[in-house]
Amino acid sequence: MVIGITVSGGAPFVLSALRESKRRGGRCWLLTCGDNTYGFLDGIISIAVGPEIVAGSTRLKAGTATKMVLNMISTITMIRLGRVYKGYMVDVIPSNTKLKKRAMRIICELTGLTPQPAAELFQRARGNAKTAIVMHEKGVDFDGAVGLLDKSGGSLREALRC
Repeated sequence: MVIGITVSGGAPFVLSALRESKRRGGRCWLLTCGDNTYGFLDGIISIAVGPEIVAGSTRLKAGTATKMVLNMISTITMIRLGRVYKGYMVDVIPSNTKLKKRAMRIICELTGLTPQPAAELFQRARGNAKTAIVMHEKGVDFDGAVGLLDKSGGSLREALRC
């Protein structure tokens, strides 16, 4: 699926990309603050923001509204893909110190473990928060947890039901 973004609804390069995607069989939507209709699109998300405070400065109301809608779309997508569990982004990739700490907090919150046992579990899970949670909750080793996650399509919720 491709979502084209154009505040006015008529940016030629956005519409061209959507047309090409449609030609290749993709589903195509337009996110706009304009009032446009295009027959080739599968849908339009039209945000009514009214005129900008400073004429021509679409980064104000239109830009903010567009960003909010995109945040909603990406959040819903992460939830539907099974990357969120009980309000936590469990598919965090701990690529730096901050994200490692976040993964540790998630493990502690979802398992009830204190930091030290959670850190040991996280290490045994090879730095993967979802795997660590499955290991703890299901009482399995790394390979068992990975197997349950594979079987469940990567969904922590489904892996814990197995």
